Amino acid sequence: MIFLYNAIFLILLIVFFPAIVVKCIFDKRFGYKIKDRFFPSYKIEESGYMLFHASSFGEVKTILNVVDDFEKQLEKKSVFSVFTDTGYKFVKNRKAFIMPVDFYPIYGKIFLKLPDLALFFETELWPSYISFLKNRGVKLILINARMSDKSFRLYRLFSFLFKEVINKFDLIIAKSEKDAERFGFFSDKVTVCGNLKQVKTPKTVSDKEKKALLERFSIQTSKPVFTFGSVHKEEVDFVKQAVSVLKKEFFIVVALRHSEDSDVFYEKLKSFLNITKRSEGLMPKEVLLLDTMGELEDVYKISDIVFIGGSTHKTLKGHNPIEPLVYNKFTIIGNSVESFQNEVDILTKKGLLRVVSSAEELEKISFEYLRNKINIDSSKYFEDFSKISDCYIKQLKKYKK
Repeated sequence: MIFLYNAIFLILLIVFFPAIVVKCIFDKRFGYKIKDRFFPSYKIEESGYMLFHASSFGEVKTILNVVDDFEKQLEKKSVFSVFTDTGYKFVKNRKAFIMPVDFYPIYGKIFLKLPDLALFFETELWPSYISFLKNRGVKLILINARMSDKSFRLYRLFSFLFKEVINKFDLIIAKSEKDAERFGFFSDKVTVCGNLKQVKTPKTVSDKEKKALLERFSIQTSKPVFTFGSVHKEEVDFVKQAVSVLKKEFFIVVALRHSEDSDVFYEKLKSFLNITKRSEGLMPKEVLLLDTMGELEDVYKISDIVFIGGSTHKTLKGHNPIEPLVYNKFTIIGNSVESFQNEVDILTKKGLLRVVSSAEELEKISFEYLRNKINIDSSKYFEDFSKISDCYIKQLKKYKK
């Protein structure tokens, strides 16, 4: 089956090669390190390491939150393999490489020495990648495994391929019972430990730290700070509508999921807002457009209200609503949250998260916060998840060389 997969892959690559070239020219993200996708320059020559493979910025960030503990407990150093440009940029200062196209022979150029353990994150099911490592005796574990309703239907439809791939994992550690049930359709090597994205420690921000951060971002305002976190270009109209009202009472930060969307938001908002790009290093008057990477967590520290983006358009599936709650921020999210539906349901029931279906509803809840000065205490929520990483380490130790 893997031979057929690679034959089809190669044929499609040849057929669509001209389109790929054009796409690389006009789409910076698509063309990022494109040479390394086909001719990898990264070579792994050391032994005794564990491999983490992830896709997105958020997935990489989650792994970094637990990797030190994993390395200590398993007594192994880590190498990162990352699919997206944003994820790779976040971890490139460590031992990391960008994942090549999923063509079996290419992996031999990278893995001069094999990992003792390979940990794939969530739904990173790459047939050639997984088969290459499995055929060489590497222990494979899928961590934080998740499978949406849509993916489950697709995988069942093409079970002749996906069942074979999923069964190559020596262990699948699901993030929820529902995910475990879905993976159980394809494999009998499934257990549940919980969601690694919930492994966080509540933190407080002192007045001194907040003041220093406001100075770093050149924000001088007496207004409370409202942050739109990780918004996509598909949400620009939603943001525009909401900001046109919220700007009366709040200083606004619009933090982009992808920095290359900066011009889309700037052009849409500049006609009625005094908007400043963070990358320009100037003092913002009304709205700060955060078009840089790695600063969102610090912006959450100075925020009063946070709206989680990636959640207001039918093509999007939401982002992790937990991050601002670490700092007990009043947090709101849209209703397109398939990837985090379980977390959203729990947080909503606990009164730690508000879900809105429109910009008008967002405005109403935000002004309600101003009137009532609603306080959030997430400490008990995070205490309930403190043992998740221990569960993962216990399972992984069974496969340690």
